[in-house]
Amino acid sequence: MIVDEETRLHFDELRAQKKLRNSTHLVIMKDLKTGHVRSFISVFVGSYDYLKKTKRMSRNTYLYREKDFDGKVLFFKLNGSMINGWKYRDGKIVGKIMPIDEDAKILMTRSGGYWEEQCYTETYYEEVEECEEEAQPYYDEEFGLWGVETVVTCQKVDKPIYTQVCEDVWVEDEEFGGGVEPDVTCPICGKINCSGHNDSIPKPCDRAQELSLDTGLVSRINEIYKKTYPHKAGNTEQGFIYTSKGVIIHPTFTDMGSVKYTNAQVAGHEFKEWYHSHPGGGATIPSLGDLKALSLRYQQGHIKSDDFTYGVVSYYGCLSIMISSPKDFTTFAEKVRNKEFDDEWNTRIDNGEIVSGFEIKIQQVMSFFTKHKAGLSVMFRPMQDEHIDDNFENWIAKDLDENNKLIDKDCK
Repeated sequence: MIVDEETRLHFDELRAQKKLRNSTHLVIMKDLKTGHVRSFISVFVGSYDYLKKTKRMSRNTYLYREKDFDGKVLFFKLNGSMINGWKYRDGKIVGKIMPIDEDAKILMTRSGGYWEEQCYTETYYEEVEECEEEAQPYYDEEFGLWGVETVVTCQKVDKPIYTQVCEDVWVEDEEFGGGVEPDVTCPICGKINCSGHNDSIPKPCDRAQELSLDTGLVSRINEIYKKTYPHKAGNTEQGFIYTSKGVIIHPTFTDMGSVKYTNAQVAGHEFKEWYHSHPGGGATIPSLGDLKALSLRYQQGHIKSDDFTYGVVSYYGCLSIMISSPKDFTTFAEKVRNKEFDDEWNTRIDNGEIVSGFEIKIQQVMSFFTKHKAGLSVMFRPMQDEHIDDNFENWIAKDLDENNKLIDKDCK
């Protein structure tokens, strides 16, 4: 299953209406003169509006297009790599599609009075199945022994496909009286003058204030802090997921180094908050494993809302992370899942190290986010173990100065 960005945002709605579908065919072509045979796969990807109204998606084939087909046709080699494609509107070709790598940048140019090809990047999402192993403890009553068994769970994951779409548009020079507005590139999808979704991106300063005024969140953070500190032998990580519908999900398994949620627990839920604690001398920042879990759940579609935050509660306070650029984080999450940052993270950040200045850890991880264009912003709420019941400290948006040192963000 391959969908575009807008359809992905309405995935649950279309699936419930049984309108979520592709039209996919294996095409085998033989040259009757030379005898040469070539094979490829064609995939019809309808737009959100087209999928909502059509009842004949499956009638679109390599040799036939519905007259009102709106969307894209993508062609793939048998090994899964993309060849090219076409963009359709009302049954007519209006643009061509070529694969690009995630680092490609399209330069938009324009001059007056003629038809010009303009290109923009567009991301599609292919639904693939990924499986993970979880070690779950059990008690054998017959032998009176504790043991651990490995349980394999599988779930659908959205894998991004990066493309370049080029269309012919009329460019009218201002000196001829046209008065064309300048192009504005959407920071989320990369489109020109995009109007397909809400382009507003929350600012860390505003989000820090929102978190501080959210009495429910403050209460939930204080609760897991009190259950974790002061640290004692046997204390385990604490955590929770708070959904967009106000449901609190607690982990099924906790120990000194992790909390775990099953796929069954989170199925069908959209996360608004996702927090856990680091007992003992655990760092104030997320671990590499935390980032991988965050990336996985993001790709699975559990994280969609602009007001989502992910956080770590340590002895020193609560570090909250927001997605300030969904476009950049989509790319970053894919690289995290592909283990592209494992060596650098373990070498430069060493998340298990205890340091006297916890700010250094925050500084290191923010520098890492900036270097790799993670699309993440950081806020921090200081907390004190001895004053937790009357601790009303606020979250503060954090930034790096010109020397890469940690500072409070200028929120004036």
